[in-house]
Amino acid sequence: MYRMNDYRVALSERDSQDMYSAAWNLAQLKVNGIVAVMVASGDREMVLEVVNEVHSLNDCGMEFENEAIQYDLWILESNGFKDEAQELRELAW
Repeated sequence: MYRMNDYRVALSERDSQDMYSAAWNLAQLKVNGIVAVMVASGDREMVLEVVNEVHSLNDCGMEFENEAIQYDLWILESNGFKDEAQELRELAW
């Protein structure tokens, strides 16, 4: 079972790479895998992390159709967090 520390270590590993390089992309897959497992296990702290990430992306002007946003919504919805996903869909995009 993954914990928040595993997630933070994976983020740190990703952030030590050149953005969007092959190594960064591989590390991002690891981050996504950890997030998916934690959300699927019902980890509320990780659900909040995903919700906060989408809020941050929205604040930065990211478009709703962006694949990172769509992935986060899918992770939430497919694991029973439909209310959280709906709240995010209603942001001012």
